[in-house]
Amino acid sequence: MGFFSRRREQAAESELQQKLNGHAIRYAARRTLDENGSPVEIILGKNGAINVKNGEIVVMCNAKEVFRCDAETAECSELMSLGGAVIKGVNAVTGEPDTVVAYYTKF
Repeated sequence: MGFFSRRREQAAESELQQKLNGHAIRYAARRTLDENGSPVEIILGKNGAINVKNGEIVVMCNAKEVFRCDAETAECSELMSLGGAVIKGVNAVTGEPDTVVAYYTKF
């Protein structure tokens, strides 16, 4: 892959982040692995929004911050159903790498 393909990836990532900005969410969940290695989702909160501002991605639920990470290092993608988004990055709230799934109220 060349230099220009990386620019396209960054442009697509930025475009997706702007699409996520201000999106209302029904709930947010943290994706982790249980002791058997099976994926599980732990509900972080309900009724919130995703905000992209000042170079950070913030997920709010119940008027509390549940996830915050640097927008440049975050990896964002939408679910295949387009009913939500997956955000990966170092969570400033916990200080550890985290994967959060935000499920939209309307899509």
